[in-house]
Amino acid sequence: MRHIRASVAIALLSMLALAAPAAAKPQATQEAWFSIQPDLANRLVVFFNIGRDDFCAWQESDFEGDPPVTKLLDGSFSQTPTGAIVFSVGGTSSLELWRMDPDADISGPCQDTDGLHELFAAGTATYNYHDNDLDHGFSVFELGLSRSDAFGEAAQGRVTDAAGMDWNYSWTSRTVGDKSYDFLDVVQFHPVLSPAR
Repeated sequence: MRHIRASVAIALLSMLALAAPAAAKPQATQEAWFSIQPDLANRLVVFFNIGRDDFCAWQESDFEGDPPVTKLLDGSFSQTPTGAIVFSVGGTSSLELWRMDPDADISGPCQDTDGLHELFAAGTATYNYHDNDLDHGFSVFELGLSRSDAFGEAAQGRVTDAAGMDWNYSWTSRTVGDKSYDFLDVVQFHPVLSPAR
């Protein structure tokens, strides 16, 4: 799960509105970007660049206002010569790992952690997200491109649990789809949790 704030959409629309087919220079931006993922292997819910309680309060408000992220992350847009928009965002920020409820039905990060409401560990992670065709539908249906869409994220973090023990935590995910939205290659959320040495 992730949220793209309005500035991403505005920048995207601005770049798509460019009449010239020539590649545009990369456009730097600051994004209220975060990533929330269920880690079924370790029975955790992962909150990167946003605290669990802050996110759940924001959800309770029906997502009123800007997302309460820990910090804005550095992002970049660029337009290919054919018109597709390439987007990336990343940086180092907060990482919280919350224990998943035993009866969690994976219906949402707040619902899946409400029962235990137990923070397993917290720290920081270095994160990167990349999408080689941010508005794939526009590229295919409006620009007529025969183009695959590859997007995904990777992170490497270190957290400390309530007992003071340090852990390394990393994850990757990647999806590749063709112009018909058929998935050619999918690497589901793949986490690695290990004691820090």
